[in-house]
Amino acid sequence: MHIFAYPNYPDFTQASLSRVASRQLFGVIFILNLEFLKMANVNKFLFGNVDYEGDDSNPSYSSDVPGGRHNRWFDPKQIASRRNAALAQEASKLNRRTFSDVTLEPTSWLLEGLIPKGHLTALVGPPGTSKSTIACAIAAAVSQGAALLHPNIKCNKRGRVILVSNEDDIGTLAIRLTAAGADLTRVSCINAKEGKNGESPFSLANERDQNRLRGLNYHFEDNVELIILDPFQIAIEGDHANNAKARQGLESVAKFAHDLDCSILVIAHTVKNPIGKDPNARIAGAAPVREVPRSILLTGKIKSGPTESRGTHVLVQVKNNLGKTDRGFEYCVSEVDIPNLTGIGDQNTTIPSVKIVFTAERFGSAEEILQEAERPKPVKNKTDLAEEFLLTTLKNGQKPLFEIEELALLANITKGTLKLAKSNLKIKATKQKGDGRSIWSLPESPTG
Repeated sequence: MHIFAYPNYPDFTQASLSRVASRQLFGVIFILNLEFLKMANVNKFLFGNVDYEGDDSNPSYSSDVPGGRHNRWFDPKQIASRRNAALAQEASKLNRRTFSDVTLEPTSWLLEGLIPKGHLTALVGPPGTSKSTIACAIAAAVSQGAALLHPNIKCNKRGRVILVSNEDDIGTLAIRLTAAGADLTRVSCINAKEGKNGESPFSLANERDQNRLRGLNYHFEDNVELIILDPFQIAIEGDHANNAKARQGLESVAKFAHDLDCSILVIAHTVKNPIGKDPNARIAGAAPVREVPRSILLTGKIKSGPTESRGTHVLVQVKNNLGKTDRGFEYCVSEVDIPNLTGIGDQNTTIPSVKIVFTAERFGSAEEILQEAERPKPVKNKTDLAEEFLLTTLKNGQKPLFEIEELALLANITKGTLKLAKSNLKIKATKQKGDGRSIWSLPESPTG
């Protein structure tokens, strides 16, 4: 068999190929248009596996007509028909579904509205906002299947938690988990600093450790509900600042969360000096740290100090592809003492620790909540301080001016500032009977 292919050049005609073919002593000759050769599978074309629309009734295609058998192959309409048939067969290889074939299902949440089930979530914050302690509080809530964080943060599934850390040792984590109220029988820790039996350290970026976690989930009867990676670099092989490496690692972890139908929480840092920046711009690291997670939680400090509900920090939701981002929470870090149940030392002593206490719920966008939290506490001038001093000093009744001035001196308030505050507050001044000394009182107070 001899196959001749010719391009679509005007000076390269079928006639010129016929002269070449006349020199062949035997065999079957196929003359193919090179343009079609690129588009179609040659074997299918040669052996009739490609369906095409042809006009077999056309008398010019008959073998009884000189050159009729060749007319079919070189008719432009036939060439286009065969090309379209080949393209249609290639189109059938696309991984395509019609949306009408998709079953609509509501989003499943591990922590209602905050951490979606089967997806990747990031917890991001500056140093000193207790991100690891928050992660322990979340782990405790999942291990108990209870709303331990806040009455409005419902935990929808009780299950096993795998905590992978190269930040804190297992003893520190055990104390924090105990303080948070965790069921310690349902929380496991994997050391990411060094491997077992000389192996390389754990990394969720490689298939070996993903398969081992699949085996652990099978051992726990598919009850692993949460995996925590502290820090997120455990999910990335190589340079975590490289966009391609970070995307490859985080997308692999996101797919792993989907395959296991569990939530994965990674912990990351903010840029330096995040205050005042857009919430998304605060997230440090490669762009995929912001782009791949379905939900991103961000911590910040309350600049004006403890609120009325004792909150010193806020937790807001910067990103939520599956729900709303219109709320946040105040929290503080509370010191606690837990019983010494280790069997080591004096059993009557306690072990000091800390735990997260969510003190209040806030409403609004992440930007609004952060702006309010980071607004500096108003600086009071000397007159404001003098007015507060007089209101405090006279709240229980009138006092002689000489006594007020002595107390004001101790408070570093001058006589001039004191008189200005008196005027602003409309303080009453009366003469005391007998010695004529001045007596000051609040406007509503009796002067006697």
